[in-house]
Amino acid sequence: MNFLYCFDNNFNLQALNSINSVIHNSENDDINFYIVHETPDTFLKIIDKYLPKYKNLIKIYKFDFDSLSFPKISGAHVSKATYFRLFFQEYLPVDLDFVTYVDSDIVCLSNPTKRIKEQVQLLKTKDYLLGAVVDEQGQNSNKDRLSMKSDEYFNAGVMVINLRKWRSEIKTDKIISCMAKLEEKILWWDQDILNVLVDGNFLELNVDFNMKVSNTSDNAENSVIFLHYAG
Repeated sequence: MNFLYCFDNNFNLQALNSINSVIHNSENDDINFYIVHETPDTFLKIIDKYLPKYKNLIKIYKFDFDSLSFPKISGAHVSKATYFRLFFQEYLPVDLDFVTYVDSDIVCLSNPTKRIKEQVQLLKTKDYLLGAVVDEQGQNSNKDRLSMKSDEYFNAGVMVINLRKWRSEIKTDKIISCMAKLEEKILWWDQDILNVLVDGNFLELNVDFNMKVSNTSDNAENSVIFLHYAG
């Protein structure tokens, strides 16, 4: 089971907590973590200090698309790192067919592997680019704002990605072109770009895969896999 994280120094500790929660809820399952980071050495030091036992599960790649101009980050609460996940295919091993992307501000509450495997089988059968939870906020306005064909807009905090299909259909130059084209329309940064690229070709996951804290009571339901501290 493969997991992907993309972040910079601002989210080192949050990512550490998130990865630790996946490890301890996955019990003895075979898992691997792939990380795209601005300064890998800073996170390696944290892994050495807090998770040395699991260091062999973690592979870190340095983000190197620094020449690009990333829209709408000046004065925002996000940095260019929010765009790192657009370029994951440039870093992940070519023999990986599926990977589950997880935001750094997400905590795993229950064993994710069995449920993810079920979604992978569905992705294979239905030939979707990815699986994600629908984001109900502003559905119609997102479609109109981004000139999408589909009514469905997903939250990119958790994505089960069909890498083989993604590599075939979503090339890096297409991503860069889309980012430039949408520059003035962007509201939710790379999530907008991902939705335009996918444009409805995704498997709708149960909300338990990406449950926002704002949508839970004091105690999250037992079925929740990933709890998202969004915002």
